[in-house]
Amino acid sequence: MPDQYDIVIVGGGLVGASLAVALAKTDFRIALIEATEIKLAESFSYDERSTALGFGSRKILESMGVWQSISPDAEPILAIHVSQKGYFGTTRLSAAEQHLPALGYVVPNRVTGSALYAQMSKQRRLDVIVPARVERVITGEQSTKLEITRAGERSQISTRLLVAADGAGSGIRNQLGIPTRQIDYRQHALIANITPELPHQNQAYERFTAEGPVALLPLTEGRCSLVWTLTPEASAEVMALSDEAFLRALQQHFGYRLGFFQRVGERQNYPLSLQQAKRMTAQRGLLIGNAAHTIHPIAGQGFNLALRDVAVLAELLQQADDPGRAEILQTYATQRSKDITQVVRFTDGLLRLYTNPSRPLAHLRGASLSMLGRSGFLKRQLARRGMGLFNGGLRLEK
Repeated sequence: MPDQYDIVIVGGGLVGASLAVALAKTDFRIALIEATEIKLAESFSYDERSTALGFGSRKILESMGVWQSISPDAEPILAIHVSQKGYFGTTRLSAAEQHLPALGYVVPNRVTGSALYAQMSKQRRLDVIVPARVERVITGEQSTKLEITRAGERSQISTRLLVAADGAGSGIRNQLGIPTRQIDYRQHALIANITPELPHQNQAYERFTAEGPVALLPLTEGRCSLVWTLTPEASAEVMALSDEAFLRALQQHFGYRLGFFQRVGERQNYPLSLQQAKRMTAQRGLLIGNAAHTIHPIAGQGFNLALRDVAVLAELLQQADDPGRAEILQTYATQRSKDITQVVRFTDGLLRLYTNPSRPLAHLRGASLSMLGRSGFLKRQLARRGMGLFNGGLRLEK
């Protein structure tokens, strides 16, 4: 293992791996450091976790050379049905209206991870250091030094650019001294895979309720991916239910558009909050993905936003001689600022709008959904937002 690199990426999840692959065409010496052993499932599992990718994310992954490996297992979203519980008014977005093959895709994390790591294995100038932990970061004008522990031994490496891709609780962000602003939504996301009675026909559902949104996304094998937003107390109660009682509770909450729910897999839940770094860069360091912005899962924007971080950064670095030069970092922060701010406002505002208990406002929301359903222009703008094609966010198209 060399002790000097041009770029060190800390975090070997989907975001960090995506950046490593996106940088494959550069001449930089790159290291990817991950604290835990990377183990990717090799076969289908009913309970496997998936991620929704907008059409814009597909274009980014195509430019990185990995979409061809992902596409056989990517379940297309051909339409999205939006409604609110207990009130009139619905709208439906369709890929056909947008003249696209799909609005997005639901892809098992196993598949995306395998495609990225297969591509990484072909990169001669990339070292994957795993499992290893960054114990200390020492920034400097010309380089940043990292003290790492691997197999019980401590060593030091240096890099001209340090990229934090280590998630919402980023230790690298903390060591770089970058503060965050946080909003606790007092909600939990309960996730599971569901089998409905009726075929999903590649339609996704977003149903707003007073407690929070319920989303069902189409998966392979006739399954749907469930994201059910609840208060912490309600989430604990629902998690404790038997499978049969859980399905009845979900049925009452969601309705019968997919018939009776017949099976639920393993359930997981996690607290929801908005967390945004007050700045995205430090001396020879920057943040991407959840290390920079953790948002509510409403509208499924999180990983798509992170991929746009990756695409913009990779595009800038392909033209750079010194990847950690202050002007490059500032350009990255400037170019990403508008997209991130708009997505944060969109997801936060949508959540607050649809969880407001005011009955007059609920009727107004219903009228707005009906109006949206009849307005080609508004539907087109909403669809472009959801697909990641808004405001020039799509990069690496060449």
